[in-house]
Amino acid sequence: MAVPAPRRDARLALLGLTKRFPGVVANDRVDVSVRAGEIHALLGENGAGKSTLMKMIYGLLAPDEGSILWEGRETVIEGPLHARRLGMGMVQQHFSLLESLTVAENLALTLNRRGRWEPERVAARVAEAEGRYGLAVEPHRPVHSLSVGQRQRVEILRCLLQEEPLKLLILDEPTAVLTPQEVAGLFEVLRRLAAQGLSILFVSHKLDEVKALCERVTVLRGGRVVARRDMADVTVDELATLMVGDRPPALRERRAVAGAGEVRLALQGLDLAPDHPHGTALSRASLELRRGEILGLAGVSGNGQQELLAALVGERPVPADCVLIDGEPVGRMGVAERRRRGLRYVPEDRQGTGAVPSLSLIDNALLTRWPKATRFGWVSLAAARNWAQAICERYQVRQAGVGMPASSLSGGNLQKFIVGRELDETPEIFVVAQPTWGVDVAAARRIQDALLALREQGTALLVISDDLDELLALADRVAVISGGRVSSARPVAEVGRAQLGQLMGGRGLEAEVPDAAA
Repeated sequence: MAVPAPRRDARLALLGLTKRFPGVVANDRVDVSVRAGEIHALLGENGAGKSTLMKMIYGLLAPDEGSILWEGRETVIEGPLHARRLGMGMVQQHFSLLESLTVAENLALTLNRRGRWEPERVAARVAEAEGRYGLAVEPHRPVHSLSVGQRQRVEILRCLLQEEPLKLLILDEPTAVLTPQEVAGLFEVLRRLAAQGLSILFVSHKLDEVKALCERVTVLRGGRVVARRDMADVTVDELATLMVGDRPPALRERRAVAGAGEVRLALQGLDLAPDHPHGTALSRASLELRRGEILGLAGVSGNGQQELLAALVGERPVPADCVLIDGEPVGRMGVAERRRRGLRYVPEDRQGTGAVPSLSLIDNALLTRWPKATRFGWVSLAAARNWAQAICERYQVRQAGVGMPASSLSGGNLQKFIVGRELDETPEIFVVAQPTWGVDVAAARRIQDALLALREQGTALLVISDDLDELLALADRVAVISGGRVSSARPVAEVGRAQLGQLMGGRGLEAEVPDAAA
């Protein structure tokens, strides 16, 4: 069926936008329109061209072909400052706030372009905005003391309070690290803003949220527009099919694992101070990973997950008997020694920790398996190339060649590469943080199936995620981390989504923490 052309009388109209990079056409004659007062969804699998399109709208990239119509006039957007002057704002997936400053001081940095340092004047504007938009933020609180949902409100406020009236708000994966209660609060704010005439371009992989919030949707696949729909005329399953070209397969059936239950990795009563000023201290943290089982750890990002992972995998030394592998104290051992004992992991930070952006995919494949490619002191680059190509094929990583730098991949494709690199080693103990963060529905299903397959093979898994639906689908038991405290793990059948969301927000956690409950 022919795809109708966008309306030229829309607030934003993209006509035939094309952007090429070496070896790939990221956007191929893309047409999109966003009306005044509309919440418009932009969907697509990893590498479909969503990020490139947003960067062209916001002036971070220049299109090779096509035109951008802003309020009916053809416009060349020369950069983000020009975009803001036109009335555009963008909140990216990774926030850019300075944690040591207050909310008002952060806003003053970007709102006072004439060199005046006036956080008190900004604080007054924040109070005014609270009444107008329903965005409750305490202007004098340091950013490091805010929850992730509160920080997101600050980012949205930064757009709303800019000197030029905001007309278009671009949101990239805005619910990725929010609790269910924070998601509901965000949607309430967005609906209120749209009712006041603001146009919102909403980019997300969470199809049920897109369905609940947005009025229309544009779907990209392979850099091209393949569908436009009114949201009332399409189901969540149909959206998934439009994104990937076929209906995503059902999640792998869970099977009982013979010999499950043996404790492979244990954390015992760990107190650990953060290694940077705005980290989270762990307080008497305890958990057990058992053979043939997935333990889910739910929590809003920034509540001690990074510190916990660093202690478990050997990035930070802790008292020897606080971490045990098969009963052996390993707290003082480093990453390499724990790897030799069967433990592998995927960190939350894919840029810089999980991969080196400037290195090729070949070199990144070597990062955690170079001993296997080394013989008599020589590294076999042919073996590394074969590994990189196999990972890309098995996990459908879209790339222009394994010799290209990791920074050339979209965030979702880089995530698939990192997770695939570790899964291919068939670990005995596997700790993975945010396994499907930023990954499209079909790729997420492949990763989740691979985790369940490891479970069937007897691997002990810890899945750290803020996606409750994912944890409830994968985990045998689930615990919650909030403020550096870890609750007792309970069978998934005994807990619900709403209860986990409350615990993630810190409410009722004291009664669930082992020492507190004793």
